[in-house]
Amino acid sequence: MAKMKSAVAAKKASGGDPVKGTLNAHRTPLDDTADLRDMINYLVGSGMVDFGKDEAARGHLSRMSGTLGQDATNKLALQAFLFNKQNNRPMSPEQRLSSFYASSSADPGTRALIERAKAFGSGPIAGLYSTPDVGVASVAGRDVTASNNMTK
Repeated sequence: MAKMKSAVAAKKASGGDPVKGTLNAHRTPLDDTADLRDMINYLVGSGMVDFGKDEAARGHLSRMSGTLGQDATNKLALQAFLFNKQNNRPMSPEQRLSSFYASSSADPGTRALIERAKAFGSGPIAGLYSTPDVGVASVAGRDVTASNNMTK
């Protein structure tokens, strides 16, 4: 209990809101949901089955751990990895994402996160082509320049 209170106090002290899940005063819950969708799209769209030495995947994991907590982030990553291991036939990123978002998770918390990402904006497939995230853009075959100008 004391550990949880200290984590909440630390998050408040850093400008974040533990209830809304924001990391600092400049981020909104919509920013966090966009990051959640980007993390799922990167892990699933790339067909990744573990983190290995992938720095982009580790960056997504680190950001989401700060927002969702380590346990929820690990469960979500495991869900993506298991999906990719079971669906190792050749698929486009769009097919892979459509299949992942159509499936479900036995864990209610993970299922809720997937549904939250699925319902965000115009959906996960649109996010694949509109996000400025370099890792997700590479999965979609897009080039994102340093100035965030997106090109196909």
